[in-house]
Amino acid sequence: VTLTEWGTTVSLTLSALLTFLCSQGDIFLVGCFTVETDEVAYVAARRLIFLLSIPLTMLNTMAFGIIPKLLATGRVQILESTLRTGAALAGIPCLLIAGVMLFFPELTLRVFLGPGYQNGSTLLQVMIPGQIVLVLSGSCGILLALAGQQRVLLIINVVMCVVVLVGGYLAATYFGAMGLSIVVSLVIAGHNLCTWALAAKLVGVNTWCQFRGLKAA
Repeated sequence: VTLTEWGTTVSLTLSALLTFLCSQGDIFLVGCFTVETDEVAYVAARRLIFLLSIPLTMLNTMAFGIIPKLLATGRVQILESTLRTGAALAGIPCLLIAGVMLFFPELTLRVFLGPGYQNGSTLLQVMIPGQIVLVLSGSCGILLALAGQQRVLLIINVVMCVVVLVGGYLAATYFGAMGLSIVVSLVIAGHNLCTWALAAKLVGVNTWCQFRGLKAA
């Protein structure tokens, strides 16, 4: 194993850890809430919001297999078309479920988690936009990592991790569950918009969903 390969492995491992902290590190901040019931409501909303990203997780599994091969053979246009169509396929169930959550948050919480979590309905609605951006931006993070831009991805993750932990701590302390919900939604959206833009610029592949591609597929 060469020094370069070790460096790549370490960068990818750190990026994975920081991505986890960006997307789920806010759970460690619920102890800062001054209102005790906020903790239960927030955790319930966060548990439910992950339903929206399940299609993206499936897309990312597929992307791991095709990105290196298509990049190595120079088939960039095919790669872009595949990833954008995949993001659109992931986006359809995401948008449908998000619509139900947005208009019927209390019912959704009751169906999936049972009674007693209705206080998380507004928090759930606030978190939805960030999660939608996450899904519609597609496999941009994986693309950067597999295209040799691990350092760029690492920098993005470091910055966003600091924002979510520091900003989230202050928001949770002074504004409670609603403040933390807003920070987390903004960080998730900002993280993925930034990653998507840099992937398009540095790799030359746009991963944003393209629903027109579904007709051809």
